[in-house]
Amino acid sequence: MAQYRAQSIQYQKSAEEWEILGTLAERLQHTEEAVEAYVACLSQRFSPKALTGILRVHEKEKNTREAIGSLIRLVTWQYRWYSEFSPDLLHTIRVLIEDDGALKVRSIIQATSLPQDVLDLTHHYAALCAKFRSSGTDG
Repeated sequence: MAQYRAQSIQYQKSAEEWEILGTLAERLQHTEEAVEAYVACLSQRFSPKALTGILRVHEKEKNTREAIGSLIRLVTWQYRWYSEFSPDLLHTIRVLIEDDGALKVRSIIQATSLPQDVLDLTHHYAALCAKFRSSGTDG
């Protein structure tokens, strides 16, 4: 990718190839290149694997607003194709609540311009954290 960029040549790959490049870059700890590859993949088609990779990077960098945006899309996708519960997504929202607090996380979720049904799915995960009294929740 760097060679093509240095030579100003367009680098065309399929969504699957971008996903693989993103995974490889993330494993090699090249986070900027990983995000770039994941974004290129998502520009061609939706990929939960690429979005999960972006979510991991945002979570590591403590970029709460972007992490919640990715989390909302993954929660919606998870509900659409599987069920309304994912342990991995619950863990992610629990970590975000521990870092920033439940009120901030809920406010960021509510501030998005998505339909209320989509927001309710994400609020469900935050409510589970409050029910089990995870650190960072008000309870």
